[in-house]
Amino acid sequence: MIQRIQTLFLLLAFIVVVLCLALPIGRYIAMGEGADFILYNNQVYAISDSNILFPLYPYAILAILLLLACPLTLWTIFKYKNRMLQAMLCSSLMVLMILWVAWYVYVGYCRGIEGTAFHPSFAAVLPVIALILYAMARRGILSDEKRVRDADRIR
Repeated sequence: MIQRIQTLFLLLAFIVVVLCLALPIGRYIAMGEGADFILYNNQVYAISDSNILFPLYPYAILAILLLLACPLTLWTIFKYKNRMLQAMLCSSLMVLMILWVAWYVYVGYCRGIEGTAFHPSFAAVLPVIALILYAMARRGILSDEKRVRDADRIR
């Protein structure tokens, strides 16, 4: 049901999450001699030396969280007839975005690459924007549910 404002919020959140998956979310800049690195949601890539490999584990969790959020957001959009389930799914998506931000801070700052300084990029803000959009969608869903219950009570 596209005329509901929360559907637009959820659609915008979906677009923001997909953009975050595609864009680099940070850089590791060498403080001396050495290679610079670009952090994506699934892996760290060396800019100058392609022989440097990193374990997939800590970085892939960022991609997994966003990949879980994508279909869940679309499913939430199409569950417009069951508003309470839709509100619960929005809450779950908000938790996924909070987990993403927490893991991003851990990977970027606590588990950095030795001899480098971490610099976040603009795409790291996108999950926070998605979190705000999910909260606004949830508020709209609960507002619709309240209106429906009030109308049922009047009948």
